[in-house]
Amino acid sequence: MAAYRSSSRFKLALVALALAIAGATLVVAQRLVERLQTRERQTADLWRAALEHLTQPEIEGDISFIFDRIVQSIDFPAIQTSADGEPVDSKNIELPSGLSPTEKRTELLRLIDEMDRRHPPLVIAYIGPTGDSLALQRIHYGDSALVQQLQRFPYLLIGIGTCFVLLGYVGFSTIKRSEQSGIWVGLSKETAHQLGTPISALLGWLEVMKLYVAEPERQLEMIDEMGNDVERLNRVATRFGQIGSMPTLKPTDLNVVAGSVVGYFARRIPHMGKAVE
Repeated sequence: MAAYRSSSRFKLALVALALAIAGATLVVAQRLVERLQTRERQTADLWRAALEHLTQPEIEGDISFIFDRIVQSIDFPAIQTSADGEPVDSKNIELPSGLSPTEKRTELLRLIDEMDRRHPPLVIAYIGPTGDSLALQRIHYGDSALVQQLQRFPYLLIGIGTCFVLLGYVGFSTIKRSEQSGIWVGLSKETAHQLGTPISALLGWLEVMKLYVAEPERQLEMIDEMGNDVERLNRVATRFGQIGSMPTLKPTDLNVVAGSVVGYFARRIPHMGKAVE
């Protein structure tokens, strides 16, 4: 029972460790995804600000580097729409070939709706002299391929880890069952050996008693020895009945034990030899 509880605690510890690793992986991946999404949003907002700046009547400063270096390096999908929601331009959008203009528009509108569910669109507005603003265009954007891969990576890693854990558990269980089978086979052989010794002695005493039918005193001595063998059988059965329980340890004089064993065999070997003669 103690071994079973230890095995159960070990399995629970492995499951808890696996869950902790999976949770840590998800947390780290989620933080990386959030940082990348924040950077992509900042890039998209810079693009929006640059386009909004171009709508002003008086443009101050050179912002061409924004379009040459930053906007051109955008790797996430984006769609520009007019104020009424019609697609105007797109970036990093791959549409199936052979689509008609109507089908392309329908597909872009579907992508816009999907992007808006993940990220709110950025409004490109014209700000008048009085401070009033007028929405001219909108930028709808989604996640880059890198962000999408990072979002799927933890689940892929957890899936692979789960497969390894299951394979390890199946292998461990198979080895454990094989070891248990070997232990039971060895235990059965040892039981047969332990029981065979006193049983053989009892059979021998029965044969000897047949030789001394007319000597009651000798038979009484043999009956006492047979009682010792029966007692030994009882001890063997009791010991095997206690397998799995905690042993009770107590100090014992080895001289007494050794003397008992020597006396046990000394009373048998001579008599068995005479019986054979």
